[in-house]
Amino acid sequence: MASRAVALCVLALASDLVSGARVFESRLEVDAKFPAWKKAFCIGHPDFVVSPTLAFSEDQCSAFEEEHTGTCREWHDAMNSDSGVSQKIQFFELQHKCKIYLEEKSKAEEKVTHDAGEKMIKEAARTCLADVYKVCMEYGCPVVSLVTGGTQACEEKCDTALQMAFFTGEMECDAKDTWFGCNEKKAKELAAAGRSKALEALVREHFVKCVFVNRPSNQDVQSSLGLQQGQKWCEWHETPSWMRILEQAGNATMPTATC
Repeated sequence: MASRAVALCVLALASDLVSGARVFESRLEVDAKFPAWKKAFCIGHPDFVVSPTLAFSEDQCSAFEEEHTGTCREWHDAMNSDSGVSQKIQFFELQHKCKIYLEEKSKAEEKVTHDAGEKMIKEAARTCLADVYKVCMEYGCPVVSLVTGGTQACEEKCDTALQMAFFTGEMECDAKDTWFGCNEKKAKELAAAGRSKALEALVREHFVKCVFVNRPSNQDVQSSLGLQQGQKWCEWHETPSWMRILEQAGNATMPTATC
């Protein structure tokens, strides 16, 4: 009776493994050329040995990965065969090895995708650094100079804004201070150091929006960044400090931001 129960349990488990095999089989694609994930898989695998004096070998990596793929195919074939329960039991170890291989492969694929995305963001950041500087020179700095009557050269002002936009620092407020009062105190502190809190805030927002707009994504980045339909990142200027700058400008003719 006990042996029959064990046999039924094994058959049920074998049935589950067959279903799992179909899922795993769909992930064993054959690539037309040597893929980046395969290289990441080999280099990251503890059993893949590369001589420090030799360059990475695609053939060696392909052979190594094929061993693991072969284990999955062997397990898959065994689960779909008409062999008895005893023969299926001995392939449970193959199932375990295959599962580990596919998990490692998935990690390699995720790493390649992550690295590619990180590279694209870095490239977007480099591009945006120049674009945001251009917008600062053509729009941000002239507006600040118009309102404050400042005479500092825009090259110097925009260089400082770009370098310090993410280092504005915290506001140190007393319990009796209002938000507006504390904000103004911070603005005066930065102004004394030759910096503009409003310009740094605008530059910071422009840089973030530019990077996100230029990175590849299937998401609706416009709405998530607070941009209106059809609005460009350089046309956004709704930081509280910048809105006050515009209020002070009144009806004066303003330069136009282009990007």
